[in-house]
Amino acid sequence: MRLPPPTAVLVKIARAAYNNGLIKIFLRRAVVWGIFYSGLRLVHGDTFKLDIGGVSFLFYSPHRPYDSEMYLTTFMTKPYYEHSVVMHLKQVVKSFTSPVFLDVGAHFGYYTVYMSKLGGPSSKIYSFEPNSDYFEVLSRNVRLNNLRNVSLHQIALSDKRGTVTMETSKRFRSAGFVLGKRKMHKLDTSDVGPGEQVLAIPFDELADQGGIRPDIVKVDVHGAEGNVIAGMKRTLRESVSHIYCELHDEMCDGYSAKDVVDMLHDAGMRTFEFRNFRSQNGRIKDIPEDLFSNVDNRMIYAQK
Repeated sequence: MRLPPPTAVLVKIARAAYNNGLIKIFLRRAVVWGIFYSGLRLVHGDTFKLDIGGVSFLFYSPHRPYDSEMYLTTFMTKPYYEHSVVMHLKQVVKSFTSPVFLDVGAHFGYYTVYMSKLGGPSSKIYSFEPNSDYFEVLSRNVRLNNLRNVSLHQIALSDKRGTVTMETSKRFRSAGFVLGKRKMHKLDTSDVGPGEQVLAIPFDELADQGGIRPDIVKVDVHGAEGNVIAGMKRTLRESVSHIYCELHDEMCDGYSAKDVVDMLHDAGMRTFEFRNFRSQNGRIKDIPEDLFSNVDNRMIYAQK
């Protein structure tokens, strides 16, 4: 049996793909992704030019398998990272003439830069990121946008003063993203690498020293949210009007999601769940019964 030449085989495959519309689908998707990708990377390297609901800024993300994809993949498939939260913040800020914002667990500074631009020159942003690698990127993004209303702090907020260890993970170190390095509690010992020692301070102590009276707070600290909230009880009672607190299933020092909600109630705040907060159709609803049994990657929103 004589086999057809390779060229003939390729022609048949291409013709079948064309007849089934596969080539058109492939080309259409290639064009769309190409437009998105080139549109995001208007600046050379890994610096994106973003427009978040009319708030424009530059955003640098290191070229790493996880860190950059977390933002890049989001921006290529959705309008904004954590769409519902940034849009809700845009409405909340309208009620303040000079809003003071705390970004606790700032990572690369997405919320820090966004809130600085959103609130304008009269606003004040206090940004906290204890991880030295992330803090370096955070600082770069603040410089990149020439922000004058941002105060950066490479410390951990907690419920007491002391030194804590930000654990690293052997598994992801080669990929550039260190899983758990934002955590202040022990991971499984078989997956724990050398830790980074950082200073931890209750926010109430900082507020006394610097006369800081925040209006809006965002907390994303991967398990230390109970510690952060416990360390700012007085500030919550006296100053804060809105708080967005992401919950995680492994909390430090025995704190639970219920403890977080109870502390917010004690501060005179009404608490809700911000459902689907990462999507475009997020909704603020009453806290459901299952929140305390399944808390990972869920968000509490509280207001006075």
